[in-house]
Amino acid sequence: MKRTITFFVIAIALAASAYLVYTKYYTQRVMFLVSNDSDEEMPPIKLEIFVDGSKLIQDYFIYSNIQPHHTSYEERMKKGKHLIEVKSNGKVKIKTKKEIELNKPLYVFISFHYDTLIGKEIKAQKMIFYMLHDSTTTKFRPDSLIKRKDIVIHVMDKEPIHQ
Repeated sequence: MKRTITFFVIAIALAASAYLVYTKYYTQRVMFLVSNDSDEEMPPIKLEIFVDGSKLIQDYFIYSNIQPHHTSYEERMKKGKHLIEVKSNGKVKIKTKKEIELNKPLYVFISFHYDTLIGKEIKAQKMIFYMLHDSTTTKFRPDSLIKRKDIVIHVMDKEPIHQ
C-alpha cells in the first residue's frame, strides 16, 4: 500500500513538472486587447477571434467613453506561426486576418470601427422607415445605415500605452 501511494505521488510530481516544462519552453503568453471605436449610439457588435481555424474568443463589444476602452483576454499558445482571424457575421460584416510569429510574449490589439450616415441623414431614414413599418413590431436600427467599417490587427511586443 505504501509503495502504491509513493508511486502515485511520484507520478503526479512528474506530470506536474512535465506540464511546467511544456508551458515554459513550448508555449507563450498572448494578450488579446479588443477595442470598439464605433459611435456610442451603435449597438454592440459580436466578434469572433480564431487562431489557426479554432474559435478562441467570442464576445459582444460596445463603444465605451471610458479610457482605455478595450477588453483583455490572456491566452497561452504554442510557439511558432499562427493565423489570427477576426470576423463578425452580424449586421456589421467585417473580416480580417494576420499571421503572427510567436516566440516571445505578444500583445494582439484588435481595433474596429464603423460609422453610419450622419445626424440629419439618420433622422430622414428613420422617418421613412417608420412610414413604411409598424413601430410597435419593428424597431429602427442605426446599424442598418452603415457607410464605413474598418478592422485592424496590430501585433506589439509591449503593452500599448493608454492615454
